[in-house]
Amino acid sequence: RAFSGSTAELSEVVAALDYIVKLLKENPSLNVAAVNMSFEVYLAPSPNEMKKDVFYQSMKTLNDLNRCLLVVAAGNSGVEVGRSTYSGYVYPASFQDLDNMLVVAAVNSDLGIATAKDYSSGSNWSASKVHLAAPGVNILSTVLNNGYDVMNGTSMATPYVSGAAALLRSAFPSATTSQLKAALLEGATTRSGLSSYVAGGRLLNIDGALKVLSSGEMPPTDAPAVNIDEAASTKTSNGYSTVVVKVDSAKVGDLFYVWLKQATATNYVRYWTKVVTQGQLDISVSGLKDMSEAVVAASISTGAYDILYQSADGMFSGKVTDVQLAGTGGGSGSGSGSSGGGGCSAAAWPCGILLALVWLRSKRARIC
Repeated sequence: RAFSGSTAELSEVVAALDYIVKLLKENPSLNVAAVNMSFEVYLAPSPNEMKKDVFYQSMKTLNDLNRCLLVVAAGNSGVEVGRSTYSGYVYPASFQDLDNMLVVAAVNSDLGIATAKDYSSGSNWSASKVHLAAPGVNILSTVLNNGYDVMNGTSMATPYVSGAAALLRSAFPSATTSQLKAALLEGATTRSGLSSYVAGGRLLNIDGALKVLSSGEMPPTDAPAVNIDEAASTKTSNGYSTVVVKVDSAKVGDLFYVWLKQATATNYVRYWTKVVTQGQLDISVSGLKDMSEAVVAASISTGAYDILYQSADGMFSGKVTDVQLAGTGGGSGSGSGSSGGGGCSAAAWPCGILLALVWLRSKRARIC
């Protein structure tokens, strides 16, 4: 069932939020993609009035750290988020001015908004205050005492978005919280039938979000300068066709992201590769792999480039500046390094490691 809104119950929520804030402050390197908040409580004060409440203040403090998304259930009373009903406003979904909050509605198997025909009173909704929709009807979930059960509601839909955020962060460990949110929104599928219930009619699309991030420019700003391994690299009269750098402790199969840009340009183009030789990263100009599609990219043009790389776990990074590459003639030679990028000729596959989520649950929260 939903929270009753009692002081005791809300104090547990505030304590949990404060604990997460404490962990993040004490551990600057702690990587938390999202905090899942699958619960609803109806309170009389308006969203503006609630800004003085400790519940809102704890949410605001976590939000302002800009370290993780606050993924919030829209609620299951079939009412409009942000509007007062017979039982008050639904929180935390109705909170205002939390830039890192995502409110999630539930859809049924037909990808329409869940209604009373699907469960109870159906999903809450708002054409402006609900950000995304995700599956929330007949979802297999874990229950107490090591069991499983089929459940319904925005408490089922919300973890889809939290899990998506974790997958995005695992594939793009340097992505900021705002970039994660933008990718989830911009990469969503647009459904006209949802436009009256969800802003932009957005339906969660993880592949779309990955493609948004894969085209982003997020090179490691603190990457140390490294030397090219001249003996292992291949150089022609026009420059390097293969650049090899030593990466201590790099194992075969380790995933790396590589950024390229022409030395005089502003923007990088991001690609990826896997280590194929123990202890070294092979950046082959003729076999570059695109992050989002895993296909051979167009050849780059000949010219001077800056190269940056970072391992998927963020442990290793480096940069080589103003290195002459021998393009293979297929690139346009544009300022962003054409449509090529960094990678190797060996096959490589997207990283799908799910980062740990911080789950915010209460003994009395509805898991529906």
